[in-house]
Amino acid sequence: MELRKCQNADKQKIIDVVNKSFAPDRKKGFTIKTSVPQIYDNKNFDFSGIHFAIDDNNKQFVAVVGNLISDICINDKIYKFSRIGSVGTIPSYRGKGCMKQLMNAVNEENVEKKVVFSMLCGKRNRYKNFGYERASLTCCYTFDKDQKSYLKNTYNIIIRDFKNDDLDFLYDIYKLNQKFVLRDKENFEVHLNNFKSKLYSIVENDTIVGYISVKGSTIKEINLSDNKYLESSISFVLNSDIMDFDINQYNNQTIQVCASILNRNQCIEFNKIAEYKSLVEEYSFKVYDLKQFIEMLFLINKYNKELQDVEEIYKIDNKIYKVAIKNKQLYILQTNNEEYLRSFKNNGEFISFVMGSELYNNSKIFPLYFDLNAIDNF
Repeated sequence: MELRKCQNADKQKIIDVVNKSFAPDRKKGFTIKTSVPQIYDNKNFDFSGIHFAIDDNNKQFVAVVGNLISDICINDKIYKFSRIGSVGTIPSYRGKGCMKQLMNAVNEENVEKKVVFSMLCGKRNRYKNFGYERASLTCCYTFDKDQKSYLKNTYNIIIRDFKNDDLDFLYDIYKLNQKFVLRDKENFEVHLNNFKSKLYSIVENDTIVGYISVKGSTIKEINLSDNKYLESSISFVLNSDIMDFDINQYNNQTIQVCASILNRNQCIEFNKIAEYKSLVEEYSFKVYDLKQFIEMLFLINKYNKELQDVEEIYKIDNKIYKVAIKNKQLYILQTNNEEYLRSFKNNGEFISFVMGSELYNNSKIFPLYFDLNAIDNF
């Protein structure tokens, strides 16, 4: 068997091996093109080259992994990160070390390209041996259909099907709501309007004020030109038939909304009107450059929380670090100071602490949150 980087001509072979790998554990009719259309059913971009594959002796793919390297730009500084997806081996080749070869290849690529951190979804124990630790929080809000009687459509919102002429307006609203922009305009609709999700425009008096992307009983993404429209938008949804309501354990009909924990103003409005709120750990992280990673988190969270001048000392993997904030600037220094607040066996344990997995701690600096819109997940 041979490990190699894929080329554009390999697209169908990649799709075939991912389908064969995932189909036994998915619902009947599963295809990766509809599950991850932004990668596998994208007419504007060919993402074949982000994959590694293992060939059998007949040059047929038996295992693949995708490693999408992107940039986060904050205050004109670029932080490289990677999203890993479609880690799959066809059933007849499992147990032969294919996953280990693929993950090692991804690791080498990330080191070579100076990636600051890597992230993925998947079973935590499956990836922990490769240095990935579960961290990060996403807000999940639940609305009961009975709420339609007391949520008010104050602004006379209507929600209608997306039209091509809406794209410029919706993309501007998307950018307005992001800490960092990961989609370009050509790639925007692919994420939100496909076989898996449906995109709607939110309109007040013929003016577009936002959009939602819906999958079944879940609003995968909602963004507005002003969060004052949030209650009206949810009120319209609850009184319409654009969603499939779910039945919860209390026999109530409900919908759920995914919201980035970084979109603080939106979360404040959701907290006022949602029936239930939960925090979900979705992503596992591997950090290659701890100092840059904490710096990035600090810049993302800088305007979301009150940060006073403070310093804290931690022992991480037998090294001692002082993390300090002074005049709203972050400093991370290695020190010989033996007095530290807490000890961590490795970077993974520390990152889990830093990113809010431990919500109750005595740190005045952490947690610092990071999240991607669910639609951007690979």
